[in-house]
Amino acid sequence: MQESHESVELMDELFEKFILERRYLRNLAERTLDYYREVYKFFKAVGFDGSKESLQNAVIRFRERGTSSGAINTYIKGMNVFLKWLHTEHNHADLSLQKLKVEQRVFRSLTDTELKTVISYKPKSRSQKRIHQLRRIYHFNA
Repeated sequence: MQESHESVELMDELFEKFILERRYLRNLAERTLDYYREVYKFFKAVGFDGSKESLQNAVIRFRERGTSSGAINTYIKGMNVFLKWLHTEHNHADLSLQKLKVEQRVFRSLTDTELKTVISYKPKSRSQKRIHQLRRIYHFNA
């Protein structure tokens, strides 16, 4: 128990060093640093103590809570930045996590009838005409 507490304190110290380096040596935006802090806090809240097992258990707990794979992947992405830094700057074991497989959404194609309806759309009100014209200008210039 004592060893685990010490490793958590060491991780906290290293994380603060990571934040300082990112702020002053990499000149990262405060929003980015806040994102790293938030991600680290999420992993700590579910038991991260600096071990690979605790990281894997954290992902399992996120899943058990019903957190989406996409959200978990966002956490993993942020945490991996810290974990890679630990590995390269402090010769810590590479604890990087693989992102979870996410189901890809496939949108159905428009039918010929639906496509003709979209193409033949004629705005009626003045505001609809303005929006329609702005869309045409935007798509023409894009």
